[in-house]
Amino acid sequence: MTKFNIKYPSDFTNCNHLWDVDDEIINHEIQWCLRNMNRFPDQLSWTSRIGNTIVLVIRFNKPDGDDYGVLVTKDYAVASVDCNGHLTKGWELQNWEHRRVEE
Repeated sequence: MTKFNIKYPSDFTNCNHLWDVDDEIINHEIQWCLRNMNRFPDQLSWTSRIGNTIVLVIRFNKPDGDDYGVLVTKDYAVASVDCNGHLTKGWELQNWEHRRVEE
């Protein structure tokens, strides 16, 4: 199996069995990602994975100031491709506890 023949859903691991993240925590994660995008202006994206949720913030560079796209997904399915192009089912599926230095 390689990155060129990856198939959904057979090559993916479903993460819906991880703990359900409530809206308050999701909103915290969105703000955390946005703060980090401001702290690191060269980053084009920032991701937070916690429980059954992924938050992804994407920067769109514009001449008059940056815009941000925010994607929140729950109960996602994942697969990883290693540096040699080989697909591995799963992707760090433990429950994440973020240890962060807040501003």
